[in-house]
Amino acid sequence: MNDYDIYMNFINQIINRENTYWIKKVLTKDYGKIHVAIMVEPFLSYILNGEKTIESRFSKKRISPFEKVERKDIIFLKQSGGEIRAVFEAGEILSFDQLDPQKILDLRKHYNNRICGSEEFWARKNFSVYATLIEIKELFSLEEIKVSGKNRQSWITLDTAIQHNPDIAKAFYRAGYIENQGHGIQ
Repeated sequence: MNDYDIYMNFINQIINRENTYWIKKVLTKDYGKIHVAIMVEPFLSYILNGEKTIESRFSKKRISPFEKVERKDIIFLKQSGGEIRAVFEAGEILSFDQLDPQKILDLRKHYNNRICGSEEFWARKNFSVYATLIEIKELFSLEEIKVSGKNRQSWITLDTAIQHNPDIAKAFYRAGYIENQGHGIQ
């Protein structure tokens, strides 16, 4: 499944389930980029049940999503080796660099109640140099969206040209959310 298929599946789900928040967000293009975060358990379940309210990414190198994700971006949650299970809007974004064990301990003290990291989680993050904390807003569980192909990245940014595809307007028109104002929408 390519970027277009993922996005159109999402569009059809928000229309079919009449999610007014997400319909308005997509119609008004009230977002910048679209991302896919690859998730492992138990963190995906913690997000889906509302326990985890900050998605965190730590790394030794300056890689995505560090300084690549912004407030209001759309973030799909894909289970590692599985399907896309949910989507959320990025709330507040905090980026940290030049981390050391003491700074990581400080992050743990301030944010672990929202990150839901275990002792083992924090031990693995102890030598990270970069961190991105993303507040989870407007979580929307999806009927699983199958994704084909293997990708070893843990964070992917989709091609934003998909948001301008005329098929999106057609889907909203057919569902009665927009009027055909001479734009050739069928």
